[in-house]
Amino acid sequence: MELGDYCHGKLDIYYQLLRQTQDPEELLDALQTNILEDILEDGSNGEIVSRCIQMMTRYIREHSPGVDVDIEIIESEMHFEAPLRTPKGRDFILEGYVDLLYSIGGQIRVRDHKTTGKPNNFRKQGVTEYDQQQPTYIGGLRTVGIPVFRGEVNELITYPYKNYMQEPIDKLMRVTPTYRTDLQIQAAMDWYGQVVDQMIEEQVFLRSLDPGCRYCNFREPCLMSQQGIDDGPILDLAFKKKDGWSEYHANTPRP
Repeated sequence: MELGDYCHGKLDIYYQLLRQTQDPEELLDALQTNILEDILEDGSNGEIVSRCIQMMTRYIREHSPGVDVDIEIIESEMHFEAPLRTPKGRDFILEGYVDLLYSIGGQIRVRDHKTTGKPNNFRKQGVTEYDQQQPTYIGGLRTVGIPVFRGEVNELITYPYKNYMQEPIDKLMRVTPTYRTDLQIQAAMDWYGQVVDQMIEEQVFLRSLDPGCRYCNFREPCLMSQQGIDDGPILDLAFKKKDGWSEYHANTPRP
């Protein structure tokens, strides 16, 4: 977590610097100077600093030149507060921080950086398809007047391979586009409204992170419904086949 937070901070600085120059070596020098200042000022963890420098060196020299061609940086670590209303008419604010907002070819896109210290830990397709964070960013930003076209996930593996600097770049880093329909984005915004209503009314509210019915106990909104799909038939079928169904579960209202 500490390494991930540190790398996120340096990615923020990198994309601020990218507005000023596109020369990889100038960018790397500037970032290394910033990291050196961290060490001198607060004695940052040496291992974390070293691993971050390795990751950012590969990022600046090899990854960014491929994924950041012709982009126009709008803002990094962008904060937004989107005014929304629950199904029961309660006003609330959805607050978020977007890692990177940029424009390319007339399209505005949002990028989320994901670091992981595990080897070969790129996200599976199902996780990307059901990810709640992307429609949250897109829907939240659209609510405040920013017409985001689509999102993407920037996956960065920080695992300390013995030959990290020689590993193929596609083994360490990749950008995966995520597409959401208007229906899916609205379903995500509606889900937050359901959460607020249930929190205020002190109802039990949990959510399965599994994109399917295997671990669902019918107390959380179906991930299918968050995609704008009618989950009634799915729930009815799974409900009839559920083993060990208790009276408590059976009396819990479904979303």
